[in-house]
Amino acid sequence: MKMKNRLVALIISIFIIFICNNICAQKKFEVGFKGGLNISSYIGKGSHTSYWAVGSDDNGIKPGIILGVYAIHYLKDKYSLQIELLYIQKGAYVSFHSVSYGSGEYYKMNNTWKGNQVITYIELPVFLKVKDAFKLPFESYLYFGASFASLYKAEAKYNFEFIARDEFGNITDQYSEHNIRYDIYHTIKPIDIELLAGIIIPFKLFGNSFSSDLRYSVSILPINQIGSNQIRNHSISMLFSIPFN
Repeated sequence: MKMKNRLVALIISIFIIFICNNICAQKKFEVGFKGGLNISSYIGKGSHTSYWAVGSDDNGIKPGIILGVYAIHYLKDKYSLQIELLYIQKGAYVSFHSVSYGSGEYYKMNNTWKGNQVITYIELPVFLKVKDAFKLPFESYLYFGASFASLYKAEAKYNFEFIARDEFGNITDQYSEHNIRYDIYHTIKPIDIELLAGIIIPFKLFGNSFSSDLRYSVSILPINQIGSNQIRNHSISMLFSIPFN
């Protein structure tokens, strides 16, 4: 299944690159490079012990990179259609904690995992842009659409700590390990579909055209389910684009 998803991502990549190469010469199209920072986390609580699976009872934001290409088709009036092909890192900062009881020097034992779950996708966002929808004093584009993502890889990297105490609360044993890696690919759905919306602001720098992009995206369907708890991706992306035609 993993190789199949990577093959699908490769075929999509080749197809989009072929399209980009063929539309560069047409004036109603713009093609360029895109990259930036993705700040992601999960919606929904998972397990507090399933550190080998996507999701956590306690998760926070995690930064990741975005790299790719885009193509814009200018429609009539103030509308345009944009499609992108992105390599994007999502996931979350997560922590897991479990407590077990024994006797004597191991009366109470605490196990803690803390670290990042990095979910990497090959993503295909498609959206409609509306020029100057906000009537700002500078040029801007409001947009909304959907994104279709194929899972490329998913890995967790944790720091682990074990602490044992006796009946009086004294520490009797302690152990820690850093950068433990788990492949969590099998715990997540291979396809993610998201809704997205954002704003693009073009600008010029040193005589060259650029644009900045602020985007929010959220999964329509859960990427994983732990018991009755459903886990979804959601992200805020800060992107920069430069045309090459």
